[in-house]
Amino acid sequence: MGSEVGGPTSVVYGGGGWVIQTSERFMTSLISWTGIDNRGPASLYIASDSRLSNSTASWDCGRKVFACRNSPDIFGYCGAVLLPSQIISQLTDAIDSGILFPVDATPEQRLLIAKQYISDAASSFPEQSPFKIAYGTRNGEGFGASFYVATISWVNNKKVKVAEYEMPEQSDLVFAAGSGKPVVEDFQFEWRTGDVGRTSRSILSFL
Repeated sequence: MGSEVGGPTSVVYGGGGWVIQTSERFMTSLISWTGIDNRGPASLYIASDSRLSNSTASWDCGRKVFACRNSPDIFGYCGAVLLPSQIISQLTDAIDSGILFPVDATPEQRLLIAKQYISDAASSFPEQSPFKIAYGTRNGEGFGASFYVATISWVNNKKVKVAEYEMPEQSDLVFAAGSGKPVVEDFQFEWRTGDVGRTSRSILSFL
């Protein structure tokens, strides 16, 4: 089932905006899920473990999820650490400063801009280890809003790959990545069939 690692952190959009949360349980994956109630889409989550490690040591206080302060954009990553952590920090600063995304940009346009930014940075970075960056955002306001999730992956052949994910019609996992992906997908059946299946809290309880 995989080993336990550092306590996870997550960022979530609720009625008051994006909030960074922590959990006492452990996880080994980068995941995203959505919360949907009888009024429509209500929340979007990205969560990850906090372990940074190499072949000889590990540290359980790493930051792998990021939330913008002035716009509904969130990020997370798995894989290589140094480059994506630097890129996402720069992305969120640029977004919050209003210099990266046009005010009226759609989620798809925002993704393309972020993809180009990541590609330009990664192509000249000396460490060419693979990584995956998750991107989530909101389109619209209130309960009439919709959520959007995609991943941007950098692979060893120096190509950036983008995957966009269909949002579920009920509270459910949107995607899982990282070494713990098979474990998360196994748990997905339990989330759907348990006493609190297809609710945001049921997914959070397994982290």
